[in-house]
Amino acid sequence: MIKSEEKKDRRVEKTRNAIRNAYLDLLLEKGSRLSVTAIAERANIDRKTFYFHYDSMDDVFDDLISVSFSHLNDNLAKIGFYENPTDIAMLLKVLNRMIEENLTVYRHLSGDPKYNTLIDHIAFVITEAMIKRYQSNVPDSEPYKVYCHYFIYGVMSVYQSWLQGNVNMSLDQLAEYTAHIAVNGLQSIPNL
Repeated sequence: MIKSEEKKDRRVEKTRNAIRNAYLDLLLEKGSRLSVTAIAERANIDRKTFYFHYDSMDDVFDDLISVSFSHLNDNLAKIGFYENPTDIAMLLKVLNRMIEENLTVYRHLSGDPKYNTLIDHIAFVITEAMIKRYQSNVPDSEPYKVYCHYFIYGVMSVYQSWLQGNVNMSLDQLAEYTAHIAVNGLQSIPNL
């Protein structure tokens, strides 16, 4: 019985992957002018199968954000980020790797207001990890949350600006400068 459930889960995941990939391919090709029919055709399924897995195209987008976030979260856990969540260089290294793997997709998504959903997930998890890790040192977590949100949303805004082509430097340079300013503050910038 377990094997049939595993097969079902693998089939479901395979179909969902096909739908997500079709969505991304068409999004990059056609922009926001997507249809369920086009996605189903690209995924080699029928509309009924699409609606078995998702209620709408917005659900596919939300699932893509969820998968991206899970990927980031898993990679942060693998390298031990949650044991030392103030290691900014470690966070940015994983973020860079994730962006490099799907640069075209992230460039496209960075202009979509729904991209903020991913940023919100990242901010929440990192803030909670930092508070959990340093809870005994932080009697009142509210100011700490403000610091964490300021940092995370600042970093994500810089990355979003880079993805949109508004910052002219390599991704590694971006990470280096972002980590420097996050750790050392504005006063550390020469000639300021």
